[in-house]
Amino acid sequence: MEHSRILPACPARTASPASTAGKKLTAGGTMASHLLLPGFTDVFYMKSKIHIVGFMLGLFAFAAATNGNAQGTLYVSSLGSTNPIFVGLGPNYWMAQPFVTGPTNSPYTLDSVQLMMLVTGTSSGTNLQVSLYSNNGGVPGSGLAPLTGSDPTSSGVCTYTASGVSLAPSTTYWILVTSGLMQNGFPVFLAGASQTTNYVSSAGWILGAPMYSTDLSSWQAAPYYAAQIAVRATVPEPSTAALIGMGFLTLVFWRRKLA
Repeated sequence: MEHSRILPACPARTASPASTAGKKLTAGGTMASHLLLPGFTDVFYMKSKIHIVGFMLGLFAFAAATNGNAQGTLYVSSLGSTNPIFVGLGPNYWMAQPFVTGPTNSPYTLDSVQLMMLVTGTSSGTNLQVSLYSNNGGVPGSGLAPLTGSDPTSSGVCTYTASGVSLAPSTTYWILVTSGLMQNGFPVFLAGASQTTNYVSSAGWILGAPMYSTDLSSWQAAPYYAAQIAVRATVPEPSTAALIGMGFLTLVFWRRKLA
């Protein structure tokens, strides 16, 4: 005859005041069920927060990489054109090259402008000035920003950079170049392209017809197709802004859920 074995009942476990501090009790006075797995909820919350932090860090890293890749995009260039024409630069003599930005949903940021220069003899102290101008009915308007660069010491491509200069989409701008020195003729010449060879354009950007002036008031057509110039700019990625916004919404959602 088999006898069933009767196990003694487990004695009730009474939590000490210290162990129940900060714990929720049920209506009957017993500990809430989640206390049967000590630390589980806390670990879950901690892991969720780690995932959120990791997600946000990854999101910002992706945004930074996207913006980094977009910086300095070459949008239009006529550098390297064959059969160049050189025009001397000196006081009271300005060369102006227009360009038109392409259509986009966000403004561009001007990064740099490159110019092909011919240096004859010494160019020390030429005080070469390169500036961005607005458009005024097909001729240069008002000055918007000076570009930063060094006086050329030898012939070649010279780079002039901008800082925080915004360019509106589908808008005409002018690059004006002049020099503050003239000794025994022109020490520095701006190279012009006599034809469209090596002309590069993307995203709807184009170069316009260049002009020159001796008083910044009356303008004449320049004797070449276009200055040998290259314009680089940055346009913010809409997808990056959307991802950052989505990341913040996700963070708010999880914070409310974990509260």
